[in-house]
Amino acid sequence: MIYYVIINFIHILVVRVREGTMNSHMNKGSAVAVVASVAIVIVGILMITNLYFNSKEIQAAANTCYDNGGLPIVEKTNGKLTYFKCKMDETDEIQIMD
Repeated sequence: MIYYVIINFIHILVVRVREGTMNSHMNKGSAVAVVASVAIVIVGILMITNLYFNSKEIQAAANTCYDNGGLPIVEKTNGKLTYFKCKMDETDEIQIMD
């Protein structure tokens, strides 16, 4: 829902800049700056959300491994789970993700 509101806000600003119907106190340069700032904030929110859910995925996999008596071996790249192995003992390993 919030993304819909933000996208509509950006769309309205872009249309007003194109048509030249911005208020007298806001010229095209400042309107472009507002649109760019909102876009940067949206990208930041999306990146933080992605990192949050990736960490939750890693945490859930590790907890499942611990619950089964194992030791999780985790590799991640840029916050994303790239490799996961649950080592049960010295000889037995359960490979969950490769």
